[in-house]
Amino acid sequence: MVVNKFFKKYNCSNSVEEIKNIEKIRIPLKLRNWINEYEKLGLRNDFIWKLFISVEKEVNYILVPKKHKTSLNEVQFLIAMYIVLIDDIADHENNNKLLKALFKVPFSQNNINYNKLNKKELEYIKLTIKIWKRINEIISSYSGYLMLKTIFEYDLEQMINAVNYDYIINNNRFLINRTECFLYSPHSMKFVINPTIHLMCLSKLDLNDVSSIRQIDWRAQKMLRIGNWISTWEREIDENDFTSGVFAYAIDSEIINLEEIKKNKKKLIIKKIKNSNIEKKLLSEWGKNYTAILNYDKKIKYLDIKCFLNGLEKILSLELMRKGVFNEKLI
Repeated sequence: MVVNKFFKKYNCSNSVEEIKNIEKIRIPLKLRNWINEYEKLGLRNDFIWKLFISVEKEVNYILVPKKHKTSLNEVQFLIAMYIVLIDDIADHENNNKLLKALFKVPFSQNNINYNKLNKKELEYIKLTIKIWKRINEIISSYSGYLMLKTIFEYDLEQMINAVNYDYIINNNRFLINRTECFLYSPHSMKFVINPTIHLMCLSKLDLNDVSSIRQIDWRAQKMLRIGNWISTWEREIDENDFTSGVFAYAIDSEIINLEEIKKNKKKLIIKKIKNSNIEKKLLSEWGKNYTAILNYDKKIKYLDIKCFLNGLEKILSLELMRKGVFNEKLI
């Protein structure tokens, strides 16, 4: 029912307009300076950063003091950049040595063996350390930092584990399964981390609300991941990347098998998945989480749930437009 309403509300034309609006985003100078440093070493173009800025704007649902808006935008952007830095190495470089070093940057920089890294790898680590120094400078200034520091670090560990899980899956395809895919992979969307940082900014925080907020965050994180899975799985076959939940569903449902993935039988895999109802099932799961979040509306005074869900709808519409789903019959 929720997904049916979504398809009536959104269509390809208004999603194309959203894409144009993202492309028009002017990146603040402070963030542009970080992008300039990334571009010396990284793979992504400007659109990914504009997309991050747009997504953060749409799904920030905790009302925080205006004085923290600028610093929050920067710290969320930098955490996203950290994910991109480690994700690029995990997905495209397949450099386990550098990946393990990057995982240590937030918590144990002293344990990084710099002598085993080449010049380019050292520059990559240097930028990542600089990013984390700035992140720590910002969040440690918030009034609720000490209260929520342990939770933030735990969430960060889960995010790193999600990237590591995807890396392990791509190197051990026999591990692919739907249960673990849903358990670990959504954390790479970093959505649980952002609200924790937002809560740090509140001068008066009711700790009784935190458990509910985290349940909302977890469901939203799954919704974001589902949209990303649906929009990217075909492209990722070309990259020999089979971490998408679409493939986990297909294997568990015996629609495709590990031998087909091992040999990367692209045309056969695409045909079998498109002839299945996997994408419909994932969209149905998206709808179930939408309904569960809606049940929290007006229960916590500093949350704007309806605005938040509207943002999640816009993000899904962008993901589906990128894939071309609006031209297919998924409902």
